Amino acid sequence: GEEAMASFLSAPPDIAILDIIMPKMSGIEVCQQIKDNHLLRHIPVVLATALEEQDAKLAGIEAGADEFLNKPFDLNELKARLRSLLRGKDLFDELQKRYEELNQVYREVDQKNKELESLNGLKNQFLGMAAHDLRNPLNVISNFSQFLSSDLAGQVDEEHLGFIDNIQKSSESMLNLVNDLLDISQIEAGKLNLNLARVDLQDVIVHNMTLNRLMADQKKISLTFQCKSDTTFSVVDAPKIDQVLNNLISNAIKFSQSATCIEVVLVQRDEMLVLSVKDQGQGIPEHEIPQLFQAFQKTSVKSTAGEKSTGLGLMIARKIVEGHGGKIWVESKSGHGSTFTFTLPLRQEDMEAQLDVAPVVSQKKVSLKVLVAEDNVVNRQIVTRILEKAGHEVVAVEDGEQALQATESQAFDLVLMDSEMPKMDGVTCTRNIRRREQDTGVHLPIVALTAHAGDGDREHFLSVGMDDYLTKPVQPEALFLVIQNLGGTESVADGA
Repeated sequence: GEEAMASFLSAPPDIAILDIIMPKMSGIEVCQQIKDNHLLRHIPVVLATALEEQDAKLAGIEAGADEFLNKPFDLNELKARLRSLLRGKDLFDELQKRYEELNQVYREVDQKNKELESLNGLKNQFLGMAAHDLRNPLNVISNFSQFLSSDLAGQVDEEHLGFIDNIQKSSESMLNLVNDLLDISQIEAGKLNLNLARVDLQDVIVHNMTLNRLMADQKKISLTFQCKSDTTFSVVDAPKIDQVLNNLISNAIKFSQSATCIEVVLVQRDEMLVLSVKDQGQGIPEHEIPQLFQAFQKTSVKSTAGEKSTGLGLMIARKIVEGHGGKIWVESKSGHGSTFTFTLPLRQEDMEAQLDVAPVVSQKKVSLKVLVAEDNVVNRQIVTRILEKAGHEVVAVEDGEQALQATESQAFDLVLMDSEMPKMDGVTCTRNIRRREQDTGVHLPIVALTAHAGDGDREHFLSVGMDDYLTKPVQPEALFLVIQNLGGTESVADGA
């Protein structure tokens, strides 16, 4: 038995015929060692014995024997059994070969996947950087063209106002595309940051309808809103939900014929708030619906006035809604309009906790006195102009030291604080203001302005004493929603 085992290790045979009874090491022991060795276990083992005892065969089976032969051998039986075992071994060898080939392919595919993941990460990083760098100048073009259009109305002819309007619309179209690309890069990188706060969804809906009403009026489309819920508050990221609603409402307008109706409905079902946008448009072919919420997917239905779409909006909307713990879907039929619906969970305990800590503006009024601390002159001009057009009084400074001095000499209802400024940054300035408030007992709402929204940014700003934060470039809608959430006037959005 020992000699047989040594021979097998040095030169593995195609098949092993072992006598059960052998000196030093029995056939059963040799069989056991063969089957325990991963290099030899594929070898078929035949145990030969003159014993009739059942115990010997049971021991052989437990050791892994493939066949048994009783001595003396019948030659024909021996040949038949060996042929059968060798066919099995050939099949095993072929399977083993295929397995090794497939395993090699798997390793190559796995390596390619890792390379693709790395490239995808670099792509997302590039998209994010490019989108961020493009967004700032586009936002400047959009805002200043809007300012020009407003200031020059009645002073220049309609043709030149049309030129300005075309600049504004083109820059807004590019800005929307850039924002979509930035959102996609963050989503694919797993960095969809939600800044949750207690929000009245009814305000978000009405505000969004106000923004889209001009486009609807141009097509003589009626926009209506029905609130069928006793509860309209939820803990959400208001700008993100505003983004979802804007996508659904603007899409409904794009794909609706003139003189039709779009209805927005808010209802409560169990522990969910359900928002739906129903249009009387062209509908969506049934076979296109399953892919509708994937990236770069567009319906074959054409917009009624030639409006363009990136094919990213619904995918972004799905990710935002799912990030809130909700669901989004569409019910549609060609020629019979569409109803897009999404749900948001009602988190009563979160709402109650938010109520306990929600900062309050000193006095609710139509006009607020706002301190804008921003070192970038263009950003400072834009934020100042947005606030002044909404009827607010603005004091603008360019660094943290000036901001601290201003809050010492004047009373403000709100501070918009750039996080990075010369002389004194926004975080240090905020800490100084909060230390001073320990003596005065008066809380001054402070909102951070930051160029980047990374993981933990909100928690960081809140931990140093800020009440909320906005990403730059500042959008009027997001700014007014933050003011509302901080207890400011509910009518400020009307001035946007």
